[in-house]
Amino acid sequence: KKDDSYSNVPTDPSSPRLTDGKLSPTVESCYNEHWFYSPGGGAMDFFYDIGYLSSVETLTISLLEYKDWGIARPEDVSVFLSDDGKTWYRVAMETRNNDEINKKGTRINYEYKLDKAYAARFVRFRMEGAMMFIDEFEAIGTKKVTNKTARLADSEFCTSIFHTNRESAE
Repeated sequence: KKDDSYSNVPTDPSSPRLTDGKLSPTVESCYNEHWFYSPGGGAMDFFYDIGYLSSVETLTISLLEYKDWGIARPEDVSVFLSDDGKTWYRVAMETRNNDEINKKGTRINYEYKLDKAYAARFVRFRMEGAMMFIDEFEAIGTKKVTNKTARLADSEFCTSIFHTNRESAE
């Protein structure tokens, strides 16, 4: 089924657009079925449940930067992994260098290769401070957790507890 919800209205958070494996064929237009639009201005968290404990080695984000249209890369990017959905381990963090902003349409690819595979079921991408057009998030690894897969609890990553609005209301 074709997703015709692209427009200048923020994309519905339930859209499968960010994990469908399809990059936008163009950076000349951000209004097509491949770009997920977020108006920005604050922190945006994108949560994914892989469905089962997996070995995660690399995490990627693909987004558009087009200064002439007011579309910039996020000011801050953090990526978290969790094995239980409650305790989160920050495995990557990056702050934008304003000197790098592209005036014309450019695809920006963030790739965070971990020092080893970690056992995780949940992935959280957190981006702050910009109007964004994102076309893909990826968690790359294997479905199988082996004795070589590291436990997040044994890592040196910083931890944080994150509660959704639903959890805090209960």
